[in-house]
Parts: sequence; structure tokens; C-alpha cells
Amino acid sequence: MFILSTVTYIAFAIYLYAPYFSSSTKAGYIYPIAMVAAATGTYLLSRRWVGSALGRFFAGALFGFAPLLLGLARYHVTATLMAAVIPFLFLPAAYCCKTKWRWLRLPLAALPFLAIVAFFKLSTGFFALFAVPLNPGVTLNDLAGLSVPLVAAKRGFVTLGLYHVPVAGLIVGLSIVVKARRFGVLAIIAAGILLALFKNLFEVSWLLWLIPPAMILAIVTAAGLQGLVWAGLPDRKWILAATFAMAGAAIVTLLLATRYLQSFAGLGSDYGRVFIRTAWMYILAAVATGAIYFIVRSRIRWHWFRWALLGTAVAGDIFFSAAFIVDKVH
Repeated sequence: MFILSTVTYIAFAIYLYAPYFSSSTKAGYIYPIAMVAAATGTYLLSRRWVGSALGRFFAGALFGFAPLLLGLARYHVTATLMAAVIPFLFLPAAYCCKTKWRWLRLPLAALPFLAIVAFFKLSTGFFALFAVPLNPGVTLNDLAGLSVPLVAAKRGFVTLGLYHVPVAGLIVGLSIVVKARRFGVLAIIAAGILLALFKNLFEVSWLLWLIPPAMILAIVTAAGLQGLVWAGLPDRKWILAATFAMAGAAIVTLLLATRYLQSFAGLGSDYGRVFIRTAWMYILAAVATGAIYFIVRSRIRWHWFRWALLGTAVAGDIFFSAAFIVDKVH
């Protein structure tokens, strides 16, 4: 499955960037290579927590083609390469010292964060290169990209967060992490977010600090998708919570779409259409999780049907949303 996943990542990366090869410099060819490397690295890392091959495939896709990584193409290509290396730097912490010397996991887990600092120091100190410009820090416009990455890309803001349908998996995945007491996973997420909140800490752009949390959240989301597939009757409350969350997000985005579509002289119609596209993605997520809820409530397993339902929804979201973001970034 790893080889098949890698081939799929390569095909998708070529699909995304092929229209821009003719107008790109030689450095422009590095972007799809970096995306594939980030996806395969996350696939390998996710084997530590995600048992399903399809789950690992989506873990790699959700980070390798994440809005954050696609948005880094606005800056120097070395920033994207730095992001592609992060999953491989987490491998020692994930797979070594399972019985003896377990305390080594803590310094090994800090290795990716130290690599980010070293990368920024070396690039600015020796090459006078700011891969990602230093800026005042996180703004409200940046935070908007957490739930509506397509709108953020349309307006030229930083694209953060996950795609729309996978948010349902993230809700279930976080509940699994908390129940399993995987506090180390939560610590990495919290550390990256806290470092990003400090203004240019260690003279590193806040955007780079979010790369490790984005990767971990992609794996947690994949674990959540796997959890939705294998969920039983006792788990139905989390499935229902994810369904209501997706339905609520769809309603909010539809209301925002109406506001923009009714703007003076149709000046906001372009943004309104993007909000409608976003709302459809959330509706798709609500329908998929709602269907799984009724399957679980009926005490029917149908694991293959659940994977087909979720996989189609998530893959469709990534396929269309990633193409939209790449088009706006380039």
C-alpha cells in the first residue's frame, strides 16, 4: 500500500503543478517533489498510530497537500522543503526506545523544532535568505483560514487548518487521543501553537512553528477517520457531535455567502461563491457522518461502506480544494 500511496501522491502533485511548469523556474519543480516527500514521510510516521492502510494514505495526503504547505509556495522554496523534512525528523521519537531509555523520546521529539530554528539561523546568517518573512504575528485574517481555507486563499491570506470534510475526523480523532491519554501528541500540538503565538520567537516566523502541529493533526484526523469506520454503539455520541459540528459550519458559511452575494453592485459575489463551495463541503461531511451515525445506531458494521463513504468525501474535498488553493497561490 505504501508504493501505491506514493504513486498516487506523485500523480496528484503533477496534476496540481503541471499547468505551471512552463512558466516556472527550475526551483518551481521542487514544490511537487516536496509535497510528495511530506506525504510519504507522514505516511511512514502515521504507522505508529494508524492501523489502517487507507487511514495512513489519508494522513499523508492531509499533510503533504495541506493548505498550510500549499500556501508556503508564496514564499521561498526552501520553506516548503523545510516542511517536507519535518515528518522524517519525528520518526526517531516515534519508533525508538519503546521499552528502554524511553526518556529519550522527549529530546527526540524536540528535534523538529530545533531543526526549524537551525534552518532559519543558517539561511539568514550565512545566505541572507528569509525563507518566510518575519511579520507582526498571527492576525484575525490568518485565523479565518482555519475554517475557510478557500476564502483565505482567495483573499491572499495565510491558509491554515485542515480541509472541510476531514474536520469531522479531527473531532473524533481528538477524542480518541484524549481517551487513550496520548499526552505527548497533545504536547507537540500545544508546543507548536504556543511558539507561534510569540512574536518572531528566536527570530523565526510564526508560520513555521505551525508545521509540526499541522502534521500531527493530519495523523490525528486519519486516526479519527479510522475511528469513524470502526465505531460501535458506545461511540455514537462523538459521531453525532461531528455531524452537528459539520452542519453548524455549513449553516454559518451559507449565511456568510448570502451576505457577500447581497453586497452592493455584486462586489462580493466572487467571495460569496467561494463560501457556497465551502458550505457544500461541510454539507457533504455532515451527510457522510450522519449516514455513519445511523449505520452505527442500526448495529450494522458495513466497514467497507463507511470507508467508501468517508474516503470519497475526503478525497473529493482534497482534490478540488487543493487545486483551488494552488491556482490562487500561483
